[in-house]
Amino acid sequence: MDEIPQELSKTKRIALGKEKIKVLFKYDKTYPRWAQGAEWAIANGKPPIFSHQKKAKGGDIRTYYYFYDEDTIKETVVEQFE
Repeated sequence: MDEIPQELSKTKRIALGKEKIKVLFKYDKTYPRWAQGAEWAIANGKPPIFSHQKKAKGGDIRTYYYFYDEDTIKETVVEQFE
């Protein structure tokens, strides 16, 4: 956000910020639907690609969020409780 010129109007700064977020935080088919606050994983200094999420079965209140690094294909899982 520091890279966005301050002399632009607030509306243009917000639009550029949203575009920057879309470039940085990628997903395969759909974005995560967080059970709690957003907790995007970081791998090798950048956000990995969101793959999918899965709720635990059997009355468990956990949701798992699966990410992968596009360079190494290494998977990262974030766990949240509802």
